[in-house]
Amino acid sequence: MHNAQIIKKLNEGDHQAYKFIFDHYYALMGAIAYEYVEDYYVSQNIVEDVMMSIWEKRDQLNISTSIKSYLLTSVRNRCIDHLRSQSREAEIFSIESEIGSSSCYIPDQEMFEQIVLSELETKIEEIIQSMPEECKQVFLLSRYREKSYAEIADELHISVNTVKYHIKKALSLLREELKDYILTVTALYLYLFNH
Repeated sequence: MHNAQIIKKLNEGDHQAYKFIFDHYYALMGAIAYEYVEDYYVSQNIVEDVMMSIWEKRDQLNISTSIKSYLLTSVRNRCIDHLRSQSREAEIFSIESEIGSSSCYIPDQEMFEQIVLSELETKIEEIIQSMPEECKQVFLLSRYREKSYAEIADELHISVNTVKYHIKKALSLLREELKDYILTVTALYLYLFNH
């Protein structure tokens, strides 16, 4: 989807547009926030606040720049507000000097995103391989071979309810294991752009 399409759909309250923004930019926003506040939980709260604000004000949003620039600027501003509240203006100046203005966060955005995507795929594969065998089989049949619950149940000789249980368990494991993924993103960001 193009920027204009996403913004228009978001203005109309389209949940898929909101999900698109979350899926594509959440990790990157978290990396930027962590650069400023150097605290995982604070950075997560800041990003969640930005995402919540976008949804609450969806019908009033008028984004003239790209969605990515808008999101990163919003995160940056909230991080600075947080640092000011912690009486750390000197630290703000130091950080600003190092990573520059919002328009210069990512000299090569495409490369960064490709690396992040590659790392995420690797991490997901590691988590899948660590799952209990039947849970892994069910998830792989659903995710990679796009089989229905009924087809999976028939192939593995288990009930549909068992299939549902394994899918739920697999998704729960992925959510739990990926919560620290933001730290990987941050490490990549530091490696690529702070040398």
